Amino acid sequence: MPPPHAATPLAILSRFLSSPSPSSVPELLRIHALAVTSGLSQRPDLAAKLVSAYSSAGRPGLAALAFSASPCPDAFLWNSLIRTHHCASDFVAALAAHRRMLASGARPSPFTTPLAASAAAELGALGVGASVHAYCVRVLDELNSGRCLHGYVVKVGVGDPPLVNSALFSMYSKCHSTEDACTLFPELPEKDVVSWTSLIGIYCWRGLIMEAMGLFQEMMGSGRVFRLLRQQDADSWNLMIVANCKAGCDVKCLELYREMQFRDKYEFLCGANSLVSVISSCSRLAELRLGRSAHCYSIKHLLDEDSSVANVLIGMYGRCGKFDHACKIFGLAKLKGDVVTWNTLISSYAHLGHSNAAVSLYDQMLTEGLTPNSTTLITVISACANLVALERGEKIHSYVKEMGWDYDVSINTALVDMYAKCGQLGIARRIFDSMLQHDVVAWNVMISGYGMHGEAKQALELFGKMEGGSIKPNGVTFLAILSACCHSGLLEEGRKLFTRMGKYSLEPNLKHYACMVDLLGKSGHLQEAEDMVLAMPVEPDGGIWGTLLSACKLHDNFEMGLRIAKKAFASEPENEGYYILISNSYGSAKKWDEIEKLRETMKNHGVQKGVGWSAVDYCG
Repeated sequence: MPPPHAATPLAILSRFLSSPSPSSVPELLRIHALAVTSGLSQRPDLAAKLVSAYSSAGRPGLAALAFSASPCPDAFLWNSLIRTHHCASDFVAALAAHRRMLASGARPSPFTTPLAASAAAELGALGVGASVHAYCVRVLDELNSGRCLHGYVVKVGVGDPPLVNSALFSMYSKCHSTEDACTLFPELPEKDVVSWTSLIGIYCWRGLIMEAMGLFQEMMGSGRVFRLLRQQDADSWNLMIVANCKAGCDVKCLELYREMQFRDKYEFLCGANSLVSVISSCSRLAELRLGRSAHCYSIKHLLDEDSSVANVLIGMYGRCGKFDHACKIFGLAKLKGDVVTWNTLISSYAHLGHSNAAVSLYDQMLTEGLTPNSTTLITVISACANLVALERGEKIHSYVKEMGWDYDVSINTALVDMYAKCGQLGIARRIFDSMLQHDVVAWNVMISGYGMHGEAKQALELFGKMEGGSIKPNGVTFLAILSACCHSGLLEEGRKLFTRMGKYSLEPNLKHYACMVDLLGKSGHLQEAEDMVLAMPVEPDGGIWGTLLSACKLHDNFEMGLRIAKKAFASEPENEGYYILISNSYGSAKKWDEIEKLRETMKNHGVQKGVGWSAVDYCG
């Protein structure tokens, strides 16, 4: 066992990743050896840093050795190797690495092409350079190369202008260059549906949905186009359906789908991608009736066997609580052995709080010999967290380590959440500290874990570290830290944090106000809490009035409680909790007649007091 203050291999390598590379070759060799012996040499980020460091030290051979340890190098790692050979003036090796990169199936980045083209230029290899350029424009959508070609065409007047403009417009469309495509669009010899659709597609890709809709309406007014090409008009409708779904405009997506169905049913066919978008929007909006209609459409047009369509149907029925339908489709779709299909049903169970069913389905998945992916593991770990099933979560954690997923940020974040909810804050913090990268979600989960167990001091300390780093707190962060203050009764700290939200240009929402009202109420500042509620820029909901009502009951402020109760009843007249709170207050004041009146009111509103129950998780 290492001494208490000895740096672990992970800590040493983490410092290496986050600091300037050492110039000493012996020091690099020691770090490289540590990476190999600790089993971390296959990490792409570590391999890329070693390749770059060896390159700076003038040791391309050692750089190639570090590169070879990675089983699936990404574009960044390939670029590091190509750059190493280029800097060493070994242009043949640079081009050879480039060819191996293409042969491996890795997609070059825009930084790859200049390196390969420069190496070809140094060798005078015109053919190689030309092929690199062709790949650049054709596959990488390299806009600058295309613009250079455009400039050359304008300068020397090459070819037939309409034909050249059409080709250039196609190039700019594929490169998603909105400004250049819009400039050329008026100069096109004929604006057919293909060109209209290309331009609309650019706006959709850039997220400019309103502008895309404007173009779509303009295109709809160009009647001649649609009389000539009706099916390509359907392509435009399909494009807009997909674009609105991707932009989160679910209502508009479904409106377009409905309108499309009233057109010529033989000409305006909805494709598989569009149907996936429609069903996804139905799922998010819980539009079960329209979702069923889309399901019927998929059967009629033989699209229900498409795996993407089947998966979104499972998700839609699952999220709408129709698990009998979801399981029926799943039973047919799972025969193809698609992990995504299993993930969809597991996620549906977890989303509606059926965590036991989610974990059971995960077990069945393993029994049938399928290998979970990161999405599966994140979902099932979260289900264990909701069940507070520590032993089950530990087994999944062991599986994560066995399969080499223990460096995935999202999986580690789910593990931190699971251990924190199970009360294992020490383990949660160790996993958090072992993560080489922390996104805002990881910070929020760890802060929330401390808060829910009353460890406000640690939560505030961690929040301070977050503020001192590069990750900016968001609204969820402040909700977590305010909740921590509320659990521990830290009124002044809570006030300061609530004010500090403005530093990050964050506007408090209802949940932030509810935390502050709860904190003020529990601390006995009832009038200040009521004043805050009345001064809120948004309309308070029943939850906030209920929080204040609970504080009135806690501090025996009967008069204010009656006043707040009326507002709580007006917001949520069917919430039994409010009636119980005010009934208890009447009981404390021995106002038995008022209790009878309250019971009559509950009866008139159809409100019944729920029956309490408890459950025991028996693992024997």
